[in-house]
Amino acid sequence: MGWDPSRSMEPMKIPTDVVYVSNLQFHSVTWDTTRAPCGIAFDLANTLVTQNTSGGSWKTILGSEGWSEGNHYWSVKVVDAGPTKHVMIGVCDASFGGMFTTNHYPGIKTDGVSYHLGSGHAYRQGTNAAFGSAYGTGYEIGVLLNMTHKTCTFFVNGQRMGTAAGADVLTGRTYFPAVALLELGATVASLPPGQKC
Repeated sequence: MGWDPSRSMEPMKIPTDVVYVSNLQFHSVTWDTTRAPCGIAFDLANTLVTQNTSGGSWKTILGSEGWSEGNHYWSVKVVDAGPTKHVMIGVCDASFGGMFTTNHYPGIKTDGVSYHLGSGHAYRQGTNAAFGSAYGTGYEIGVLLNMTHKTCTFFVNGQRMGTAAGADVLTGRTYFPAVALLELGATVASLPPGQKC
Protein backbone atom coordinates (compact mmCIF):
# COMPACT_ATOMS: atom_id res chain seq x y z
CA MET A 1 0.00 0.00 0.00
CA GLY A 2 1.45 3.38 -0.91
CA TRP A 3 1.34 6.01 1.81
CA ASP A 4 1.80 9.69 1.07
CA PRO A 5 4.02 11.06 3.89
CA SER A 6 2.40 14.48 3.61
CA ARG A 7 -0.96 12.93 4.59
CA SER A 8 0.53 11.46 7.77
CA MET A 9 1.20 14.99 9.03
CA GLU A 10 -2.47 15.97 9.04
CA PRO A 11 -3.03 17.37 12.54
CA MET A 12 -5.53 15.81 14.93
CA LYS A 13 -8.80 17.55 15.68
CA ILE A 14 -8.68 18.68 19.30
CA PRO A 15 -12.21 18.51 20.75
CA THR A 16 -13.41 21.63 22.52
CA ASP A 17 -14.44 19.69 25.63
CA VAL A 18 -10.91 18.30 26.25
CA VAL A 19 -9.29 21.73 26.55
CA TYR A 20 -10.92 22.05 29.97
CA VAL A 21 -9.18 18.93 31.32
CA SER A 22 -6.48 20.08 33.73
CA ASN A 23 -2.84 19.52 32.76
CA LEU A 24 -3.82 17.71 29.57
CA GLN A 25 -0.92 16.49 27.43
CA PHE A 26 -1.34 15.91 23.68
CA HIS A 27 0.63 13.10 22.06
CA SER A 28 1.51 11.87 18.61
CA VAL A 29 1.82 8.12 19.21
CA THR A 30 4.90 6.28 18.05
CA TRP A 31 4.18 2.54 17.82
CA ASP A 32 6.55 0.16 19.60
CA THR A 33 8.12 -2.20 17.05
CA THR A 34 9.69 -4.30 19.82
CA ARG A 35 6.31 -5.33 21.24
CA ALA A 36 4.45 -5.99 17.99
CA PRO A 37 3.38 -9.41 16.73
CA CYS A 38 4.52 -10.81 13.40
CA GLY A 39 2.38 -9.66 10.50
CA ILE A 40 2.51 -5.92 11.23
CA ALA A 41 4.33 -3.44 8.98
CA PHE A 42 5.44 0.01 10.15
CA ASP A 43 6.34 3.16 8.25
CA LEU A 44 9.81 4.66 8.81
CA ALA A 45 8.60 6.96 11.60
CA ASN A 46 6.65 4.16 13.35
CA THR A 47 3.49 6.27 13.24
CA LEU A 48 1.63 4.12 10.69
CA VAL A 49 0.81 0.42 11.17
CA THR A 50 -0.58 -2.07 8.65
CA GLN A 51 -1.78 -5.66 9.04
CA ASN A 52 0.17 -7.44 6.27
CA THR A 53 -0.98 -11.03 6.71
CA SER A 54 -4.25 -12.65 5.76
CA GLY A 55 -4.48 -15.13 8.64
CA GLY A 56 -7.66 -13.63 10.07
CA SER A 57 -6.40 -13.14 13.62
CA TRP A 58 -6.19 -9.99 15.74
CA LYS A 59 -2.81 -8.28 15.96
CA THR A 60 -2.36 -5.65 18.66
CA ILE A 61 0.26 -2.91 18.60
CA LEU A 62 1.13 -0.76 21.63
CA GLY A 63 2.44 2.77 21.74
CA SER A 64 6.02 3.22 22.87
CA GLU A 65 4.99 5.43 25.81
CA GLY A 66 2.49 4.62 28.56
CA TRP A 67 1.14 6.51 31.58
CA SER A 68 0.03 5.71 35.12
CA GLU A 69 -0.82 9.32 36.02
CA GLY A 70 -1.77 12.57 34.36
CA ASN A 71 -4.22 13.26 31.54
CA HIS A 72 -3.40 12.32 27.95
CA TYR A 73 -5.01 12.72 24.52
CA TRP A 74 -4.03 11.19 21.19
CA SER A 75 -5.73 10.54 17.91
CA VAL A 76 -5.41 8.10 15.00
CA LYS A 77 -6.67 8.23 11.43
CA VAL A 78 -8.19 5.05 10.01
CA VAL A 79 -6.43 4.91 6.63
CA ASP A 80 -8.01 1.56 5.69
CA ALA A 81 -10.50 -0.25 7.94
CA GLY A 82 -10.63 -3.35 5.73
CA PRO A 83 -13.80 -4.81 4.22
CA THR A 84 -15.52 -5.57 7.54
CA LYS A 85 -14.02 -2.70 9.61
CA HIS A 86 -12.40 -4.94 12.22
CA VAL A 87 -10.24 -2.22 13.80
CA MET A 88 -10.07 -1.57 17.55
CA ILE A 89 -8.64 1.54 19.19
CA GLY A 90 -7.99 1.82 22.92
CA VAL A 91 -5.59 1.28 25.80
CA CYS A 92 -4.05 -1.69 27.58
CA ASP A 93 -1.48 -2.21 30.28
CA ALA A 94 2.04 -3.59 29.88
CA SER A 95 0.99 -7.06 31.02
CA PHE A 96 -1.29 -7.42 27.98
CA GLY A 97 -1.04 -11.06 26.94
CA GLY A 98 -1.45 -10.46 23.22
CA MET A 99 1.68 -8.41 22.59
CA PHE A 100 3.64 -11.20 20.97
CA THR A 101 0.80 -13.54 20.09
CA THR A 102 -2.17 -13.31 17.81
CA ASN A 103 -5.92 -13.12 18.30
CA HIS A 104 -5.86 -10.75 21.27
CA TYR A 105 -7.16 -7.21 21.51
CA PRO A 106 -7.49 -4.58 24.26
CA GLY A 107 -10.42 -5.40 26.53
CA ILE A 108 -10.31 -9.16 25.94
CA LYS A 109 -9.25 -9.47 29.59
CA THR A 110 -8.97 -7.03 32.49
CA ASP A 111 -6.00 -5.33 30.84
CA GLY A 112 -7.73 -2.43 29.10
CA VAL A 113 -10.57 -1.11 26.98
CA SER A 114 -11.18 -0.60 23.26
CA TYR A 115 -13.71 0.69 20.77
CA HIS A 116 -14.55 -1.59 17.81
CA LEU A 117 -15.11 0.50 14.69
CA GLY A 118 -17.13 -2.11 12.78
CA SER A 119 -19.72 -2.77 15.50
CA GLY A 120 -19.64 0.41 17.58
CA HIS A 121 -19.14 -1.73 20.70
CA ALA A 122 -16.84 -1.02 23.65
CA TYR A 123 -14.77 -3.98 24.85
CA ARG A 124 -13.64 -4.23 28.48
CA GLN A 125 -12.97 -6.99 30.99
CA GLY A 126 -13.76 -9.74 28.50
CA THR A 127 -17.21 -8.38 27.61
CA ASN A 128 -18.60 -5.98 25.04
CA ALA A 129 -21.66 -3.79 24.80
CA ALA A 130 -23.20 -1.29 22.40
CA PHE A 131 -21.41 2.03 22.84
CA GLY A 132 -21.56 4.22 19.73
CA SER A 133 -22.01 4.20 15.99
CA ALA A 134 -19.95 2.10 13.59
CA TYR A 135 -17.23 3.92 11.64
CA GLY A 136 -14.61 2.99 9.07
CA THR A 137 -12.02 4.27 6.63
CA GLY A 138 -11.28 7.98 6.80
CA TYR A 139 -12.46 8.60 10.36
CA GLU A 140 -10.35 10.06 13.14
CA ILE A 141 -10.64 8.33 16.51
CA GLY A 142 -9.42 10.27 19.56
CA VAL A 143 -8.72 8.84 22.99
CA LEU A 144 -8.68 10.76 26.28
CA LEU A 145 -6.97 8.76 29.01
CA ASN A 146 -7.71 10.63 32.24
CA MET A 147 -5.61 8.96 34.93
CA THR A 148 -6.60 11.61 37.47
CA HIS A 149 -10.18 10.25 37.43
CA LYS A 150 -9.28 6.89 35.84
CA THR A 151 -11.51 7.17 32.76
CA CYS A 152 -11.09 6.44 29.05
CA THR A 153 -13.22 8.55 26.69
CA PHE A 154 -13.49 8.20 22.90
CA PHE A 155 -14.02 10.87 20.23
CA VAL A 156 -14.88 10.57 16.52
CA ASN A 157 -13.77 13.37 14.18
CA GLY A 158 -13.38 15.65 17.20
CA GLN A 159 -16.84 14.93 18.66
CA ARG A 160 -17.23 13.20 22.01
CA MET A 161 -18.68 9.71 21.76
CA GLY A 162 -18.60 8.80 25.45
CA THR A 163 -16.65 7.33 28.34
CA ALA A 164 -16.12 3.60 27.91
CA ALA A 165 -14.25 2.78 31.12
CA GLY A 166 -13.83 4.09 34.63
CA ALA A 167 -11.91 3.22 37.78
CA ASP A 168 -13.38 -0.30 37.76
CA VAL A 169 -11.24 -1.02 34.66
CA LEU A 170 -8.39 1.52 34.86
CA THR A 171 -6.93 0.59 38.20
CA GLY A 172 -3.73 2.64 38.26
CA ARG A 173 -1.40 0.46 36.24
CA THR A 174 0.58 1.97 33.35
CA TYR A 175 -1.60 2.11 30.23
CA PHE A 176 -0.41 2.37 26.63
CA PRO A 177 -2.21 3.48 23.46
CA ALA A 178 -3.23 0.37 21.54
CA VAL A 179 -4.52 -0.56 18.09
CA ALA A 180 -5.77 -4.01 17.07
CA LEU A 181 -6.11 -4.96 13.39
CA LEU A 182 -7.73 -8.10 11.99
CA GLU A 183 -7.77 -7.99 8.20
CA LEU A 184 -5.08 -7.82 5.54
CA GLY A 185 -4.41 -4.20 4.60
CA ALA A 186 -6.06 -2.62 7.65
CA THR A 187 -4.03 0.52 8.37
CA VAL A 188 -4.02 3.17 11.10
CA ALA A 189 -1.84 6.30 11.40
CA SER A 190 -1.23 8.38 14.51
CA LEU A 191 -1.73 12.12 14.10
CA PRO A 192 0.26 15.06 15.46
CA PRO A 193 -1.45 17.61 17.75
CA GLY A 194 -3.54 20.19 15.91
CA GLN A 195 -6.16 22.90 16.33
CA LYS A 196 -9.36 22.99 18.40
CA CYS A 197 -12.57 21.93 16.64
